[in-house]
Amino acid sequence: MNPEPAIPSRRPWWLKLLTFGLMALSISGWLRLQQSVTRWDALSQAGLQPGPLYLAVSGALIGMIALAGCIAIWLRIRWAPGLTLIGLGGWIIWLWVDRLWIAQSPDTLSNWPFLLGVCALILAGTIYALIRGRNQFR
Repeated sequence: MNPEPAIPSRRPWWLKLLTFGLMALSISGWLRLQQSVTRWDALSQAGLQPGPLYLAVSGALIGMIALAGCIAIWLRIRWAPGLTLIGLGGWIIWLWVDRLWIAQSPDTLSNWPFLLGVCALILAGTIYALIRGRNQFR
């Protein structure tokens, strides 16, 4: 019977960076929810499509999923890497679906090469960090 190897007590910098990034994404989602609820009437009067409900629901989902990933990574829970990749992949897919089919502004795709590069960098960095630290999770 082999005992499980001990998890190092110090968190590596990449784990802290990943946690910080997920926390920033979570805060962004919660602020989206808060602002859509606070400015509901103004958004409705402006004729914003698909409307403030879409902004509120998508903000809450982003906030919850990113916060769950952040907490799971920080606590080094075994399923944290899977949750993080699924949540981040879902966010990136939603971001592109929103820009390509839901947003109605003609300027939506004006900076698409930069956005594509940032998405690729975020996803590659996350995968690299999770593969490199696979022994950090219990």
